This record gives sequence, C-alpha cells and structure tokens, in this order.
Amino acid sequence: MSFSSGFNDKKSGCLKTPLSLEDMHNALQDVIEDNRKIREDNRNIREDNRNIREDNRNIREDNRNIREDNRNIREDNRNIHEDNRKIHEDLDRQMAWCQVEHSAIISRANEAEGWMGARVRFLTIIFTSFDNNCILQDPMFLSRLHLRTLLDRGQAELAVFLQLPDRVNTSASGLWRIFLDGEDGRRLDDERLRVARTALTAHGAPDTPAPARIQAVLGNPDAMRLLTERHSAIREMGNYVAHQPMDMNFLHESVTRTTSNSTADRTGLLGILTLVTPATSPST
Repeated sequence: MSFSSGFNDKKSGCLKTPLSLEDMHNALQDVIEDNRKIREDNRNIREDNRNIREDNRNIREDNRNIREDNRNIREDNRNIHEDNRKIHEDLDRQMAWCQVEHSAIISRANEAEGWMGARVRFLTIIFTSFDNNCILQDPMFLSRLHLRTLLDRGQAELAVFLQLPDRVNTSASGLWRIFLDGEDGRRLDDERLRVARTALTAHGAPDTPAPARIQAVLGNPDAMRLLTERHSAIREMGNYVAHQPMDMNFLHESVTRTTSNSTADRTGLLGILTLVTPATSPST
C-alpha cells in the first residue's frame, strides 16, 4: 500500500501519484546530496570569511605600517630640514668670516702700501741728503728725527700711565707698541685705536677722571692715530736717532715747519707734544 494514498492534490484536485520506494530513495539521496553541497558551501563560505578576516588583519597591519612609515618620513624630513638649517647657518658663518678676512686682507694691504710709501719717502730723503753731502745740516731731516723722538716720548708716557709690566731690554714706548700688538701681533689700526682708548679711559680708580693731559690726547683723534698706528711713517723716518734730550720750543717749531702740508699730522703731533711737556707747552 502506498504512503501517499488517500491524499488529495490541492492544486489539481486529484490524488497524487503514489511514490515508489525507489523514487523515495532517489529523492532522499538528492536531499542528502543537496545537504552535502550546502555544508560544503558553508565550509567554503566560512573559509572565505576566515580569508576575509585575515585579509582585514593584513590590511590593518599594512595601514599601521604605512602610518609608521609616514611618521618616519616626517621625522626624516624634520631631520633633513634641521640639517639644511645648520648647513645654511654654517655657510652664513663661513661667508661672514670670509668677508671679515677679505676686509682684513684689504686693510693689511692698504697698511702695507702706506708703509711702503713711507719707506720710499724716507729713503728718498736719505739718498737726497747723502747726494748733497749735508745729512746733518738738513733742517727738514733733523726735524723729522726729532719728531720720531717726540712720538716715542708720547708712547712712553702712555705706557707709564697704564703701568704696563716691564720687559727685559724693552723701552717704555716698546711696551706700549707690544700692548697694542696683542697676542697674535696682527691687530689692525682700527682695533689698536679701540684697545688704546678703552685702556686709557678705564685706567685708574672708579669715578676718578684721567689726568687732564690724558683726556686732552684722548680728545685729539689725530694724536691717537699717530700714537697707535702700526706702521708709522714718522717712526720709519726717525729710526736713525736714539733717545736724545729735546728742546720743547724747537720741537714745536719742528712740528709747525715739517707738517705744513698735513693739518691732521700737525694737530696730532702738537697733541703729543702737550702730553710729554712737563709743565707748560710752547706758545703758539
């Protein structure tokens, strides 16, 4: 007897055709196969989900690595910027140093040119005097020798005022020039003048002004120039004379006579003459 006998087909209103055992077995096998496929599909879906989750983890890890790389890149950029800043600062310092060196070289070249010019003028005077066989009778020549002595006395007075430490076989004026030279002996005229002014102004007890003769020479730019310049034409042209007694009136006349073409030198030398005159200066 069929399991489906007695049931109505609601759609057709007819009784269903009874299923045989074989049909039922085949239908059951189909269901089993369908279930197997569904389970297989579920396994595949779960596997796909696992792969997707793994991919997501990898993506998150890649994103973390990308963020870390970006941080490293930003840090590298900051370091590069800092290195560039330091390089530019170093270049600026080197450029400034080169400009200072260039200015110093130009200044030394100008000093050397002036010094050589003084030597030429000095030798011209000597050779002219020898040619005329009247070296000791030439008033201009003798006056310049005395002016060198005046310059030497002025520098000695400043050395004594500053109480510069003694050195073996060094005159007071020599101590003044060594003081101006500095440790490396390469000070230019502008720096020598600045050092001299600072030392003379600061010397002595606090709130106590310098003696009037020191203040007078400090207020005489030409005198300070002659007392501090590295290459002195006056000294070059007077190096044939040692320290000798001076007649102040004669020195005043010598200054006036030999500096007729240089108001600045005359003003400076008269200032030095005032510095070394014990009591009163010669009348003008």
